[in-house]
Amino acid sequence: MVGFYKFMQLAQTPETGVWNQDYVYYVTERQYKHAGCKVEWPWFLNMPGLKYEKFDKSQVPQGLGLQYGFCCDGVVISTTLYMVWLLNENLKTGRFKIQRRSISDLKEAIGLHHRGKADIVVNATGLLARDLVTPEEAAKVHSVRGTTLLVESNAGKQYTVKDHDPEFPGEYLYVMSRQEGGTVIGGCFEKDAEHRKTIDPAQRQRYLDRVKKYVPHLLNSKGELDIVREQVGFRPGRVGGPRIELDQKWTHDNGGVALIHNYGHEGSGFLSSWGSSARVLKVVNDFLGFKAKL
Repeated sequence: MVGFYKFMQLAQTPETGVWNQDYVYYVTERQYKHAGCKVEWPWFLNMPGLKYEKFDKSQVPQGLGLQYGFCCDGVVISTTLYMVWLLNENLKTGRFKIQRRSISDLKEAIGLHHRGKADIVVNATGLLARDLVTPEEAAKVHSVRGTTLLVESNAGKQYTVKDHDPEFPGEYLYVMSRQEGGTVIGGCFEKDAEHRKTIDPAQRQRYLDRVKKYVPHLLNSKGELDIVREQVGFRPGRVGGPRIELDQKWTHDNGGVALIHNYGHEGSGFLSSWGSSARVLKVVNDFLGFKAKL
């Protein structure tokens, strides 16, 4: 919720790289049956101030095997522009200097503060947390493979089609139009598949088949997708969800220098960033015993 309201606010300022874009969500008949014939609305529809409209079976596009859906307010983040804006906002404070270092132990981070010894270390290392935390905790961290296609055409909206394909249970269709042009098409959710660094032809064809069925206006005159590039990424998953907490044992063993973990967000790093930061700040405040000015 924190992130949604923040991004809706940032969307009022174009140079942030965040823009408003309608979001359309459909659930297929076989997903509905797989869920025990229960209508399952996402939790965020209950957020105060969110404008949405629900669709029953008579209101969704016909002949596509859809059961229900909704449309609501949404945002799209042009991540390249957003990261530059975010970096500049931090630099303008004049409170820190950017350093690029490789470390093999979190203890090494204590001495990297530009004004001397650090009082607080935040471990936001994503998948690399596997190499920096205890073996017991490292066993909980795993990769989540995601694949996308960037195509030339523009869908104009964001779409998600939630489906249950028993042969490919980790795949579903999402479409996100980029404000700077083109559309991102995904996606999949595959645990521990880091050996698969490219999109295979069969998966590419499945994406094309879904687009043909649900978002055909993305196709060119030949009924194909004009693919600009294919992307494969490995997102930092964790058994039990994100870890955002003070590591009391590490802090005790290192002279009271606080170690705060903040990793394991899977594919929602951008979406959950502001909420996660708020939780980290609360941990910092609790550790310091007063309201820190960060």
